[in-house]
Amino acid sequence: MARSLGESSWWSGDPLEGVWLRIADRLERNGMRAEGRIRVTDLDRRERHAVGDLLGRTVAASQVTVDLAELDERMRLRAGVGIVEAAETVVGRALVDRRARAARLAERRAEPAEAARCWVEDHRDVDWPWLEKWLVAMRSDGVLGREPHPAALVTAALEVLDHRRAFLPQGEAGSSGAREVAAPVARSALAAAVCHDAHALDDDRRLASAVLRAVASATGSVPPTDARDRRELWDRLGVVTDLVSSTCLVWGLAVEVGGKRGGPRPLDTAKPTHVTWWDVKSGMRVSPAGRVLVCENPSVLEAIATAELDVAVICTSGRPNLVTAQVLAHVAESTAPMIYHGDFDWPGLAMATDALRRYGAQPWLMGAEDYQGVPGSLSLKGSPVESPWDPELAAAMRRRDVAVHEEAVLDRILAELRTGWRTAYGKA
Repeated sequence: MARSLGESSWWSGDPLEGVWLRIADRLERNGMRAEGRIRVTDLDRRERHAVGDLLGRTVAASQVTVDLAELDERMRLRAGVGIVEAAETVVGRALVDRRARAARLAERRAEPAEAARCWVEDHRDVDWPWLEKWLVAMRSDGVLGREPHPAALVTAALEVLDHRRAFLPQGEAGSSGAREVAAPVARSALAAAVCHDAHALDDDRRLASAVLRAVASATGSVPPTDARDRRELWDRLGVVTDLVSSTCLVWGLAVEVGGKRGGPRPLDTAKPTHVTWWDVKSGMRVSPAGRVLVCENPSVLEAIATAELDVAVICTSGRPNLVTAQVLAHVAESTAPMIYHGDFDWPGLAMATDALRRYGAQPWLMGAEDYQGVPGSLSLKGSPVESPWDPELAAAMRRRDVAVHEEAVLDRILAELRTGWRTAYGKA
């Protein structure tokens, strides 16, 4: 008659604890199957007797080989339990099928990529070569591992991104986006439209993090670490997070904004002024009376304002945000001549090209001759771009491999503005 587990001293106890630990480890690695053999070494006299009783044979040496299948059969005959249940009883815990767990983890890791693949199959007009980079980054950073439903998170993020696809770079099958024909949208409105939850894209939601990481991957940026980073990435997606945080720095530009009381009122731009999205939403009107300079760095605007030169200035402070884009669009709709000056680096050339194509702003003092005559020591970073207004400029920059920032040519800018500007890229 088989012994009960309560009468199991013949197959458990201190002398056998190490043996059962070895057996339990092998079972977990074997997928809970009683297969293979294990070798137990360094047995003392007491342990040899215990192991012999367990195996049903004399163990005279300090080492012995245990056949798991034979032991499983012996356990079933003598105790009415299999080797897995016996091991769990002795070690005091449930054994874990490591193979099954690894398979489940592998399946879970594959779910987001599979969800993305299925989504792309259903959206053949989307060409996002950065998609894989985004998924790899979220997996390596633990974002997907912490999410209970990673596949659903990826699909939801893709739906949000698809809603704003005009703002995202695409591969050869698509265009680079068209911000001039895609209207900005409030974050809460976007969340309500796509997710049916106005708070689905709030800063504390994991979906917001996934979307912003996608924008970072698409634009070659780093994942956001603070509120400013998050706001800038939302801005790149054409999403307004609030009405006052993003601004456009202007000086001397005729700007009117609406108000609750009375009609439009002029902004005081006799000093450097920040136009906000609040102003844009109030029915902002821009009607420059004369020439307008678009610069990249605030120090240029500050110097021009200090000198009180006869030119209105719009500062992009780097890549134009949504508010700046709206101000530039208003100027482009007017008859005022608009010129652009920025850094002599690859991002600067890209922004100059964008200002030319989107708003008709003519690159100014940004020819090959203007670049070559300025000393510099910083190496160019990023991927080279072309300069369609003067192809020789990009060629010269590739040869020289030196970046020249706007501040380095500030004296030249001021001197040219004092004597009257020159059209095109610095040529008379």
